[in-house]
Amino acid sequence: MGKGAILMFAGEVIYRAILWAITAMVGNRLGSAVTGHFGLLMSVERVAETLGRAGLPMTNHRFVARCLAAGDTYGVRVTARLTALLAVATSVPIFLALWFAAPWLAGTYYSYPELTTAFRICGAVVPLTSLMLTMLAVPQAARNAVPFVTVSRIGAPLAFAAGAAVVVVLRGNAQGLMLAYAGSMALGVVIAAIHLLSWLPAAGDGRTTEVRLRSLILFSATMTLKTISTLILFTADVWILGRYVSDVELGVYFAASRTAQFISFPRQAVNPLLSPTASDLHTRGDIEGLRKQYVAATRWTVGASLFIFGVICIIPRLAMRVIGKEFVGGENLLMILSWSWVAQAAFAGSQFVLIMTGGQKVATVTEWIGAILFVAGLPYICAHWGSTGAAWWVLISVVGVNCAREINLHQRLHIHPFDGKFLWATVASVALIWPLSYVSSCHPGNLPLAGVLLLIFAVAFSVICWYGWMPELAARLRRKLGRGPAPSAPAPHEGV
Repeated sequence: MGKGAILMFAGEVIYRAILWAITAMVGNRLGSAVTGHFGLLMSVERVAETLGRAGLPMTNHRFVARCLAAGDTYGVRVTARLTALLAVATSVPIFLALWFAAPWLAGTYYSYPELTTAFRICGAVVPLTSLMLTMLAVPQAARNAVPFVTVSRIGAPLAFAAGAAVVVVLRGNAQGLMLAYAGSMALGVVIAAIHLLSWLPAAGDGRTTEVRLRSLILFSATMTLKTISTLILFTADVWILGRYVSDVELGVYFAASRTAQFISFPRQAVNPLLSPTASDLHTRGDIEGLRKQYVAATRWTVGASLFIFGVICIIPRLAMRVIGKEFVGGENLLMILSWSWVAQAAFAGSQFVLIMTGGQKVATVTEWIGAILFVAGLPYICAHWGSTGAAWWVLISVVGVNCAREINLHQRLHIHPFDGKFLWATVASVALIWPLSYVSSCHPGNLPLAGVLLLIFAVAFSVICWYGWMPELAARLRRKLGRGPAPSAPAPHEGV
């Protein structure tokens, strides 16, 4: 695990912590109803932003990396310019569509006419977020994660938190929160542009890699379809559930969902760094090297995700209580949704490997089939079983889609990430988490006991990590301490 992955992980921790703190602040001061409105608006904005972004960050990851590998600095600049223009061209129509559809969406579909202006602000955010992430993906393709982390994971979220704090102090509403979000994204665009202009290499003597607008559009279109299907699996529950339950129940569900997303830290940090490595190794025909990187990345991701999952399992009531008294009782939702993120962590690397090895169409079709089935069943489930049914349906759908994608990858490249260390570390981790969680559930609200259980978990899980989840790190530390043999040669693409 290189510095880039550690930086990405730290950035994700900070980012998710800030978002959770905002949710807790809103829940405690403004109540579960406003929290429900806020969650609904953010879910709609995320879908709209994904459409507007059009897969262009991933397009930069692939095409900029190719140009850099060929030493074509001219091609890097051309690709960066074209993708920025495409980001504007694809996101502005989404903004206009959401602007004019806001009265129907707020008043007719959700029966919250007071949210009309807030939905329009959602639309205005789309071009800002799309352009910011597209620009930040250019240096990220060169494994320079600093701009992405400092702007999108720390700078803009902190600005949003500051604005949200002002709204909370003034006893504002969801519209004020969305205004604060829009302001933070505008600031992010400015800083991202400054980063990109300072990072871009000189144009060079001429083009050595052909960069076609048509190729960029085709790849980004495929990535858009794929990303939309993924997004549906993780946001449709909120914006469909909003039609069938009260705003209070929706607020509790959103708070549980936001808390469970802590488990996504490792996946968000490690897997984007796997993309350029997978593309490079596959291009050179080094399938065995690709397999090793895939196995290592998956072990790191699942190990770190299970640690966060274990903490949530031991203190689920406390995690919901911190957000607000109204949210106590959402522990079951939190546990079910947390399992879905653990499943995503175990299999998510397959989508990056598939996409970067020419299997983007297979990945897209697989996820769209899952997304269609998910959305088709969700209204019936929400109407009959409410938020609990929605949470279970999310878990079932995520497991199904990820298993199908992993099978596709194995059929194409004959690789999978589940080696012996992975299997025994998984069994050991679950065997550790289950009894501690059971003891904690028998004594809810006992903070001293929870502290002792967390300490036991941290110590025992560290041993599992040392021998199972992160043996490469353990070996590296032993070498630094002079207790292990020096490596015969550096591992390929150690940065992943």
